[in-house]
Amino acid sequence: MKHILVVTHPEATHHVEGRVGGWHDSSLTTRGLAQAERIAERLHDTISRDSQPEIYTSDLRRCLQTAEVIAARLQVPVQATRDLREISYGEAEGKPQVWLDERYVFPPPGENEQRLDHDFGITGAETRRDVAERLHQPAEVDPVEETGRVEEDRRPAGCVVAQGRLGRSRCKLQRGSARTTDAFCYVS
Repeated sequence: MKHILVVTHPEATHHVEGRVGGWHDSSLTTRGLAQAERIAERLHDTISRDSQPEIYTSDLRRCLQTAEVIAARLQVPVQATRDLREISYGEAEGKPQVWLDERYVFPPPGENEQRLDHDFGITGAETRRDVAERLHQPAEVDPVEETGRVEEDRRPAGCVVAQGRLGRSRCKLQRGSARTTDAFCYVS
């Protein structure tokens, strides 16, 4: 079994500018970089020295910056993928947050099916179903199966540097085939 630690990126420029994030490609602020250093240190102290951590991240700059700081501390490579991006807010991305707040349509109460297909009233926005389908695509290569590193005494740790809403979602991460985890932690 794997331990999966989910890390959301720290403070980014779109936060301090009051802009919508989503797929808008912003950088970490100076404060965000310092926060990433503290997260990296905490992960270094948390992850077993016997494990072989793997870091997967969104390809957006703020996530890559966070993952690179963590990877440098853990001395492992970063694997970036577009599939780990948070939900897209379509035409709202990069616009002032107030623009989105004025147009945002909350999902209807009731059936989950309706909520999964709700696009928040924003042109080009992803639905939760879109995000789930993107996240649950099997990977081309299962690094654990390929390297044969799954042994009881050497459990690899996975670290996923994710966007805000993705980091808070309860989704099963899938790498080639269904896998279970014995720990799912949120590190912030």
